[in-house]
Amino acid sequence: MAAARTLQQGLSDQHKVILIEQHSELYFQPSLLWLMVGRRKILDITRKTRQMQASSASVICSEARTVNISKKTVKTTDDQTFSFDQLILATGAMATKANTKELASAGYNLYTVDGALAINSAIKSFRGGEIVLVVTSLPHKCPPAVYEAAFLLKEWFSKAGNREDVNISIHTPEVIPLQQAGTKVGQALSEKLQKQKINLYTEQRFKNVDPVQQIIHFESGEVPYDLLIYIPRHVAPEVISDSGLADETGWISVDPFTLETCYKDIYAIGDVNHILLPSGLAMPKAGAFAHFQSQVVADNILKKLEHKPPARFFGGKSACMIETGSTAFALWGNLYKQNPSFIVLPENRFWLSGKWFVERVWLYEHS
Repeated sequence: MAAARTLQQGLSDQHKVILIEQHSELYFQPSLLWLMVGRRKILDITRKTRQMQASSASVICSEARTVNISKKTVKTTDDQTFSFDQLILATGAMATKANTKELASAGYNLYTVDGALAINSAIKSFRGGEIVLVVTSLPHKCPPAVYEAAFLLKEWFSKAGNREDVNISIHTPEVIPLQQAGTKVGQALSEKLQKQKINLYTEQRFKNVDPVQQIIHFESGEVPYDLLIYIPRHVAPEVISDSGLADETGWISVDPFTLETCYKDIYAIGDVNHILLPSGLAMPKAGAFAHFQSQVVADNILKKLEHKPPARFFGGKSACMIETGSTAFALWGNLYKQNPSFIVLPENRFWLSGKWFVERVWLYEHS
């Protein structure tokens, strides 16, 4: 969306910008956490895809089925075919079908509207016991979200008056929280979790769940639960693999600075791309990266059409505001360094206001 708007504003009338979007409604996904604890209603964070028509590009409400690299065409599921001179792939990541049915019968998906609403309903009648948040595999969208969810749930039960009757734990395959950001960030987040008596278990590799016995099986052992909240395994959408665009990781390899793929005039931004960091880990899949990358690609396409070299490069810099309940703290650093040296900015309500502001901007831009 951001790239389409930039291109539309910078191109002459002889060019056409086409945005293919499979969903008729879009949700501001970071606000699903607020939906989970009742701070938002679904209509508060929803925008119709058709509303974007005038402000950005020609919007096609359909799903891309195949990309023909040699013919430079995109075919949709309703059999429309679009030719392209420049293609930006921003398909995001999707939950795999593996274990989805089993997990859905046992708990609630943190990353869907239905899941957030179901969690909200469940916590209203929850009188005590074990709430277990499970990251089933890496990578997944928005790595901080599982930690923010735990903080928000802790605050919710504190206000409800039964905080002492509820135990909240996080089980993740990560070695340390937000491991791409380095040990300083991981230690800071671990300490904040410990301070709020949220149990953290790292290097936990999920195997399966027994919804009848309410037991989660990890390679390291079994964990009982009363309320299960999970993040499913994420993969690239089928159009990526079906079109031969995926690398051995299942995602799309790109130049880390220009976001161009190995195929001329095809770019991949956001969750769907794969960038190997100097640390040996992959670039996290987070909305902030998608936004910054979209601006780099859009500006460079405009330069390319003017027969000029790229003017902007993605430098791996990252900022993130992490909510801890009634307040938040912020991170700032560069993932492209061999040893990421992130600054951890102290908790205050200013960062919480920052999250609100980002939400307002997204809702305005998608109106």
